[in-house]
Amino acid sequence: MVRLSFSLLALCLLLIQVESVTKFVFTGKLVCDKPSFNYHMVLWEKDGSSGDDAMSNQGPKVSHDPHYYKITGEQDGDEVFAFTYEVYMVIVHSCTHPEKPYRKLTVQLGEFPIMDGTNYKSVNITLTDQGELTTDVIGFH
Repeated sequence: MVRLSFSLLALCLLLIQVESVTKFVFTGKLVCDKPSFNYHMVLWEKDGSSGDDAMSNQGPKVSHDPHYYKITGEQDGDEVFAFTYEVYMVIVHSCTHPEKPYRKLTVQLGEFPIMDGTNYKSVNITLTDQGELTTDVIGFH
């Protein structure tokens, strides 16, 4: 009887996860000491075994001072028995001295519960000379 109850509970949890759409809205300031720069931003959800999921691919963009951003994404399920989403973004940018090579910065945005609803978070990100040097392109020629 206990085994059957646990199986039914696990099945209900899986069904809830499948039907839920969790949305994300991240906004903030990109801190850069240049009056303008180029960037490309990708919002990701970290998965342990099945590979990370890209939720949103934004860019290429040109930012002019003041440098504000907004990126949105959504997920409708995660790995079995996961109860949170681990969200991060990767930004390839030209807020560097000298401008090339570009830099690639990974920003951890936090863990969010799997739910039917929207998570809002404001995060200011310092870009000036931050991130690893990269040969990735932003998309402008």
